[in-house]
Amino acid sequence: MKKLIAFFTLFLFFSTSLMSCKTMPWGEIIPKPPEFPISIDPIIKKWLDVVFHYYYETVMGRDEAAKKYDYKGVEEKLEIDRSVVVPQDVALGKTAKAEVIYTVLMPNERQKVRITEIRTLVHGNETIELARREVERAQGSHQSTMEFTVPEGIPKGDYTLITTITDSKQTKFSNAPMKII
Repeated sequence: MKKLIAFFTLFLFFSTSLMSCKTMPWGEIIPKPPEFPISIDPIIKKWLDVVFHYYYETVMGRDEAAKKYDYKGVEEKLEIDRSVVVPQDVALGKTAKAEVIYTVLMPNERQKVRITEIRTLVHGNETIELARREVERAQGSHQSTMEFTVPEGIPKGDYTLITTITDSKQTKFSNAPMKII
């Protein structure tokens, strides 16, 4: 009986999870975007259809990062080392990569850190949050890359991609220019 209950519990969990996802042609399952009222501005709707992928790697371990920053282990340290968009000039419908390298250090050497990464695209007075994700990181320096497709139909011009990195106590921002051509 316990096996039957466990089976149905897993079945309900996975079937519910998959109903809120869609499968891409290459087999990757991604969450469906929320349904919006018909009255939503078509330009805003195009912004919300941004497709993106994340890549992650550790650049420096804790000891190397602590040495770089002359870290004494007294309080938390959160720094954004670099933030870029590659290429800086990107056409509508084409792909760009938003890369950020950040460092997180804590007094307790073994403590992992919960980080929120937010990427926001700004054009004039328009601000669109492209992505937000929460991750748990070991201490050290990490590179997070978000590859995204620039939506068709948005205004061409100069933009700023603002990357926000937040832990439980600190928030850091970094701006990277880009031009949609």
